[in-house]
Amino acid sequence: MMSGPGQNSRSGGNVRNYQRNMLSRFAADYARRRAQDNTNPAEVSSSPPINVELTELYARDNAKSHHTDRFELVVDNPPTSVLRRGQAFFFAVRFDRPFDIHQDLVRFVFDFGPNPTVTKGTRNLIQLSDKRDLTLDKGRWDVRLHHQDSNT
Repeated sequence: MMSGPGQNSRSGGNVRNYQRNMLSRFAADYARRRAQDNTNPAEVSSSPPINVELTELYARDNAKSHHTDRFELVVDNPPTSVLRRGQAFFFAVRFDRPFDIHQDLVRFVFDFGPNPTVTKGTRNLIQLSDKRDLTLDKGRWDVRLHHQDSNT
């Protein structure tokens, strides 16, 4: 079978249609993410940026709910978190000053593997907000503030 310009000889599909479809999906995803990031640069506080002093992933506590508490990485000292895809987990962040959810912009970056990228789903960037509920979409990452105690 011969293939002309814009044809995929392997599947017989039209590469241009595939590219248009992908660009359309990327544009929609980009628009959705921009809508989620509702911060206006003019509204950003002039206070100094908040800095992270310490993070805690609660490896052993999270391992129980993820059924990984018998994994060698979790039992080792110090323990390493082993989390299962699609399940919630807890972690703590201590900042250098009290955190104010209405003034401070906090984003979390989760990287997996040697060369993480957003398009492969091995890099996830999530902004902390004051919402109460997590998304029900199992295919999307989400974060919410569970408890706040001064700088933590």
